[in-house]
Formats: sequence, C-alpha cells, structure tokens
Amino acid sequence: TIFGKTPVAVSRIAKKYDVPVIALAGTLSEGYESVYDEGIYAVFSIIPELSSLDKVLEEGYQNLKTTAANIASVIRMSREIGRV
Repeated sequence: TIFGKTPVAVSRIAKKYDVPVIALAGTLSEGYESVYDEGIYAVFSIIPELSSLDKVLEEGYQNLKTTAANIASVIRMSREIGRV
C-alpha cells in the first residue's frame, strides 16, 4: 500500500539525495495525500476503472506499464517545455 513502509522508506532515502519520488498504487484511499509530507512528490492509481478483483489482478501488469508510460510522457513533455 502507499502507506506501507517501503514507499515512505524509499522517499526518505531519496530525499537525502534530492531525488524526487513518484508512487504508483492500485487505488488511492482517503488520506493518501499524507505521503507528500514524507517526500513523495506525486501518487498515481494504476486502476483505470472499477473492475472485479479478478480483472484488476489479471490486468495489473499492463495497467502498471501504461501508467508508468504516461508518467514518462509527462516528464518528457515538461523537459521539452523547459527548452522553449
């Protein structure tokens, strides 16, 4: 989960080196914004629509890849805008 020890531990270490952290989660539950205080810059849900658990698990890898690709596109776009 986004509130688990691993995302927060990674963000704390990354913060020491001025490395931004983006977290990906299945869904975002109430109060997820509290992770911003731990150094996580952005949080994204990988589930694009309400689905059965079986479907969510079956499509998890593809949803993760798609979300990561979309985030990478935004990063590339921001770099291009910065060059203008």
